[in-house]
Amino acid sequence: MKRTISLIIGLSAALILTAGCADIELADGSRKSNMPPTSGLTRAQETVAAGQVKFSVDFFKRAAKQQGGNTLVSSFSMSAAWSMLAPGASGKTYTEIAETLGFKACAPEEIGSYYRRSLEAMAPADDSCKLNIANAIWVDRLLHPYEQYISATEMYYSAKVTELDLLDPASIDRVNDWVKDNTDGMIDKILDNKVLGAAMILTNAVYFNAKWKHEDGYQTIEKWFKDDNGKEIKKQFFEGSYVSGRSYNLENSENEKTSEPRIISLPFASSPLEMVFVLPPEGKSIDDFIGSLSDSKWNRMMSQLRESSIFTQVSIPEFSEATSLSSQECIDILKKMGIRKAFEFDETKGFSNLSPHETYVGDVRQIAKIEVTRSGAKAAAATSISTLYGASTEPLPVPAFETFNADRPFLYSIIEPSTQSILFMGVIRQ
Repeated sequence: MKRTISLIIGLSAALILTAGCADIELADGSRKSNMPPTSGLTRAQETVAAGQVKFSVDFFKRAAKQQGGNTLVSSFSMSAAWSMLAPGASGKTYTEIAETLGFKACAPEEIGSYYRRSLEAMAPADDSCKLNIANAIWVDRLLHPYEQYISATEMYYSAKVTELDLLDPASIDRVNDWVKDNTDGMIDKILDNKVLGAAMILTNAVYFNAKWKHEDGYQTIEKWFKDDNGKEIKKQFFEGSYVSGRSYNLENSENEKTSEPRIISLPFASSPLEMVFVLPPEGKSIDDFIGSLSDSKWNRMMSQLRESSIFTQVSIPEFSEATSLSSQECIDILKKMGIRKAFEFDETKGFSNLSPHETYVGDVRQIAKIEVTRSGAKAAAATSISTLYGASTEPLPVPAFETFNADRPFLYSIIEPSTQSILFMGVIRQ
């Protein structure tokens, strides 16, 4: 490498490609169904958007089952890191990555254009909301990646590309410092010396901090939260009421459906992002509800959210959660989702578009954290993918009042509605 590129993602980038996949088709061959409305997307970007929802739901389901308890993931961060790696893959390795991430029929530039469009849609209105999404690629001095690969990651992901001696422990410290800086200290490290000797390390960091749009209407109160085993836990809740917001099937609605989940989406101030809370139907356990979740079901739930002009009473527990997925946990999940060849070294060179050296993926990690209070939400995630050298290388009538009371296990997600991007998805079981 002859230079160090120091670009953090520009949220105002205007790169939108119009060439694209002819059909809205998911990785499993099915057609896109009941996708919530999007805006400003080309047909190719619509295809990637549908695939990304499928990846997000599947990744969350598998992580939640594997972890048990309260779980948080950022499928957006994981997908961004793999999308940066995809242009370097070829043959079956590329096909598996593309199918798993949901963009089988799309070229890397079409995937990149959706990613950039998502960032544009997420841009805060002013400095009171903080959003930082950054990418970096750390290249070992012996790897010599192809210029075409580097140019693609710079163009679509504004990746900061740095050449390092990845046998030097100080290089790992430098990567961890980058993660800490780009998550405002919420995540202070992601790597350890187990990745020394890597050929390349790809990292994505996400940091979000915003106040609720209706912050002034909330107060804190102690209430009981009951888990699926009937155990009652005293928690600090924030609650209050406001007019106008997106919701579905709230308590006391005349059209309330007892067999359907209750959903509310809380808007943030100065941000197009929203935080969605989903209560399973009465009598259905959170694990059964997650087990029944699919991209089609998620799309249907998001499509059912409607603006309301009546008072909505909100009661949600404050919480602070962190989930760390080890390399083996990430690899197990991704293999079950369909990415397998990327983790195997063979002489077919699955990453032949990356560099003249034979490499494979040997380490994948993610850390995600979130804090939700009466004031707003703060969340961060970091994902790393390390490639290793191969052996041969060096309207119905409505009442005046509705409620959403999250006093039992629930799902939550931070989304951008116009592109249906899912930044974070989690579950509170206890």
